Amino acid sequence: MPIPARNKPRPVGATGHEVAAGRLGQARRATTHLFPPGRMILSSDGPLFDRNIIKSGRIRALYVPQQLSKLQRLKFVLAELDLPLCQPRCMACGGELTEVPKHEVMDEAPPLAYRNCEKFWRCSRCGKLLWHGTHWQKITRRLDEVAREAGTPGRPPDRTQ
Repeated sequence: MPIPARNKPRPVGATGHEVAAGRLGQARRATTHLFPPGRMILSSDGPLFDRNIIKSGRIRALYVPQQLSKLQRLKFVLAELDLPLCQPRCMACGGELTEVPKHEVMDEAPPLAYRNCEKFWRCSRCGKLLWHGTHWQKITRRLDEVAREAGTPGRPPDRTQ
């Protein structure tokens, strides 16, 4: 869905939407031939929005005020694009998560996580191993709060529970 031109995908990626991080130069060189349909640029780079390809609407873009905190930016994007929370994705790259049998990660998972967690997931894009650590409830609680404040629908039942 959105492509941030400047920042890592974490804030929007945490909502479950597919994101890809790009460099500012990539966003400035974007053309309709190189830009995938259905994608849009999220950026705090004001001059980028003066480009004809963006002003004309051929490439969709959303200006995200730079002075906002990460959570405020997330709330702004959710509200402006009316994005609901979706199933969790990899926080590093935005890839889909696939459940992995616990016995397959015995040598890879940290010992404490392996002992305390029953379920593990692997990112289909970057291969990162994930589990519900002690921070999981804090993250989901914060995301639900931001979505509620943005006036967007809450997360569907979490298939990673």
